[in-house]
Amino acid sequence: MTRRRTPQEKKHNEYTKDYSTPSSHGFRQSLPREKARANRAYRRQVHQRVDTFEAYQGDTVPERLSSAQVRRKRVQKDYGVAPMGEVIERRLEGRIERIAQTTFFRHEYNSVRDRERFADFLAAQVRGRTETSRNLALYLNKLMYPPPQYENKYLPRFWEKNQQWFRSFFQDEPEWEVRLRTWIASFEQE
Repeated sequence: MTRRRTPQEKKHNEYTKDYSTPSSHGFRQSLPREKARANRAYRRQVHQRVDTFEAYQGDTVPERLSSAQVRRKRVQKDYGVAPMGEVIERRLEGRIERIAQTTFFRHEYNSVRDRERFADFLAAQVRGRTETSRNLALYLNKLMYPPPQYENKYLPRFWEKNQQWFRSFFQDEPEWEVRLRTWIASFEQE
């Protein structure tokens, strides 16, 4: 007879041994759509090549117009499975990003609308020392200071927009810049 497991052991087993499959009922509808989209793109490329070949009408067709360059996009049917622990972690990270993006960073910074709300949001987060607040701190750090691979290169548009948003907020509330940096640094040291 097996021994009775504690709730903590059950949860640990669920997070490590149970797996989630991404295919849902909507998969039956989305797969044919993806295949059709790939086929339309392929046909469009072929028709563009044929039109270009007809435009030359001679033996002087450039090599860059070879028909071997047209490839049909491979539609993947199986996305694999993931342990429930990873699935839940991804969902929590996505929730944090959606809260910040949809509530604040979706619009340009407006001092009247955003100043007090964002300060209250940060005050509530700075008080917490949970895993969620740690993830939010690391996410805000990534928004304020882009990863090193983007130094001296073109930044994606959302990073430029978010950096501008933060600069505007910090002009209105300069004490929050220092407070936010120390809060983020406390999580990075752990």
